[in-house]
Amino acid sequence: EEAAPIGPIELCYTYGEKSNAELLFSHGFCVDNNPNECVTWSLLEKDSALTDTKSRLLRALQLQPRISMHRLSQEFDFGANALRRFDLLSIYVLFILVLEDDEIACGYETGGDGPFFVCQVKGATDSKMRIKTYDDFEEFCDEQCDALMPRVLLFLDELIDYKMQGIRETTCYRALLFPDAPMSSREGFVRQLLHYQLKLLSELRH
Repeated sequence: EEAAPIGPIELCYTYGEKSNAELLFSHGFCVDNNPNECVTWSLLEKDSALTDTKSRLLRALQLQPRISMHRLSQEFDFGANALRRFDLLSIYVLFILVLEDDEIACGYETGGDGPFFVCQVKGATDSKMRIKTYDDFEEFCDEQCDALMPRVLLFLDELIDYKMQGIRETTCYRALLFPDAPMSSREGFVRQLLHYQLKLLSELRH
């Protein structure tokens, strides 16, 4: 008995849960209202907050010197709405950045396998802690969250303003005011990406 003929079959393909920057880099397009939209930038753009000791601590904890802000709320709750758009590693980086210079010190043990750090938040009770591993720092953040949170929120406010100003000042974004100007397809997508990133930052601002 002959098999019944098979009609056309619809095949579906997913690009995965990617931000617009990832979609543009890998596939050449952006998506409006992308639920996976994310704005990431290196701390080198605002390196006044990244001292040598803090850079050493980031390296010791194997944390990258960057912060990622997401459209979707993340699974970590530090008691502040403003932090619900950040992944855990970005939150830890923020905690390092807001430490004052005299609140963090680096030392080396004789015959040790690397540096250790001593962190102490001024004005907080029993905040002095020796940090050698990622688990040590995680415990420090949990214990000093309330003391450091006002600094983190203030720093974020300045950081978002800094990022939004940078986007508005780029040639590609200013060109959005003149949509009929000649441009390459690549430049057009970059403009679109910057527009979506500015839109996300505006959402976070409010």
